[in-house]
Amino acid sequence: MDSYKKFAVNLVKEAGELLKKYYSSGKFSIREKSHIDLATEADDVVDKFIKEKLEKEFPTHKVLTEETAPKDYSYFKDEKYLWVLDPIDGTVNFSRGNPFFAISLAFVKNNKVELGIIYSPILDKLYIGEIGKKPTENGKSMQASKVDSLQRSVLLCDWAWAPKDREEITKKLLKVCANVRGIRSTECFVLGVSELAKGEADLYMTIGQKPWDCAAVSIIIETAGGKITNLDGSKWDIFSHEFFASNTLLHD
Repeated sequence: MDSYKKFAVNLVKEAGELLKKYYSSGKFSIREKSHIDLATEADDVVDKFIKEKLEKEFPTHKVLTEETAPKDYSYFKDEKYLWVLDPIDGTVNFSRGNPFFAISLAFVKNNKVELGIIYSPILDKLYIGEIGKKPTENGKSMQASKVDSLQRSVLLCDWAWAPKDREEITKKLLKVCANVRGIRSTECFVLGVSELAKGEADLYMTIGQKPWDCAAVSIIIETAGGKITNLDGSKWDIFSHEFFASNTLLHD
């Protein structure tokens, strides 16, 4: 795993330099993926750059990326060795000059995440989670909060692209909004959940996430002492449609 980690860290940092150039220049094309979803030229360039490097270094491994995923990607769940990539999590932020975005890369073995790396090039933050070890932010250990009262908790959420998923998450928020101290939406899923892993927030709720959104950050929150399930409390994996994370103490 150390060799995988070293390669992956160097790779996301190289890709981060590409993103810095696009971000500082502000010169990139934008394409519409749905009626509200979008991708930029930088998404496509970084996606291609990382995918090709992974396939060259690990020719027997499969690579699932946001920008090249088929409509039905469920069969990737059966792969023994799988890399999962989101070239820019927080594309809307990136496209509007907001630095709160990151590259997300995970190594998955037999449908279990063993390594997760998140790199925010403008904020210069590198998060690493790996099985059996405490996660780190720029080398500093991370730990979920010890808040055990819903009334003292901070809840994070993000908005799915599908209208029906947005409606559903709004209904869920209405049920809890009067009973939590604060609610925030980061518009960058992986950096938001990393805040939970650092103890800066206590709960995270969303619907409509894909494997490339949640794979890397899932091992970061779990090894920080957090817990992830579906919204009804059932067993979660990176191919689940829902995502509910907590500091464990508040989960039930």
